[in-house]
Amino acid sequence: MATALWAMAENRHFDPSGYATGGVMTEGASTSTQMEWSGETIGRFWRWQAGFPSHYFTYRFGDHIAAGLGPFLHGCHSVVDYGCGPGFLLPHLAALGLEVAATDTSPDALAAAQERNVSLPGFLGATPANQLIAEGLRFDAAIAIEVIEHLDDRGLDQFFSDMKRLVKPGGMAIITTPNEELLEESAVYCPHCDHSFHRYQHLRSWSAETLASAVAENGFIVEQIYTTDFSKRPFGDLVGTLKRLTKQVLGRPEKRPHLVCVARLPG
Repeated sequence: MATALWAMAENRHFDPSGYATGGVMTEGASTSTQMEWSGETIGRFWRWQAGFPSHYFTYRFGDHIAAGLGPFLHGCHSVVDYGCGPGFLLPHLAALGLEVAATDTSPDALAAAQERNVSLPGFLGATPANQLIAEGLRFDAAIAIEVIEHLDDRGLDQFFSDMKRLVKPGGMAIITTPNEELLEESAVYCPHCDHSFHRYQHLRSWSAETLASAVAENGFIVEQIYTTDFSKRPFGDLVGTLKRLTKQVLGRPEKRPHLVCVARLPG
């Protein structure tokens, strides 16, 4: 979410990659009915996940994410974390010298982000997007870390509508998502209800082409799109350096599981 997203739409059950809900997933000889997510089940799922901070992408790699995106935020004074979840990324963004705001559609997420960061220097608060928009607040940049893979069509439309109204004209939008994720490989099965679902509630898979197209179709100018690995240790870290050198010696391909799109709102 950026965080793993708590709840970004009332009903998320569309996936253009073919991982459609309501059908049957077949893996070998086993079959199960795909669970259809609702606002209620999404809320219950992320309230349970909130008890396990290590499950959150931004809890585990927030410092790496901020370091990797920092160069794109050069010259920015304010940023909003869209789909902030419990607010794990905010201290790392504030450490870049930015004023940071947070938004999410889940009241539970907003409350957690507010409580966690209330004394953080430069923290502008955790606020629903519609309230920020109603107050006319805009930011030099908006970031959405691991959000859009959770959204159905309606949620995706709302996402881009909000982003366009939260970013200042000429401002930046930075979006990350898993790169060409094979959703079925992360499916889990509930023997109680005989349904399967993605273990982190992902609904769609994105490639560089589909992400760039969606961003451009929604009024942003794509400046850069690339793959990376936010879990990678920096070269200054001895363990990380040794692991990379070992993989190079063994001829193992470099893993780049994360997709990043950097775009600008015309203005």
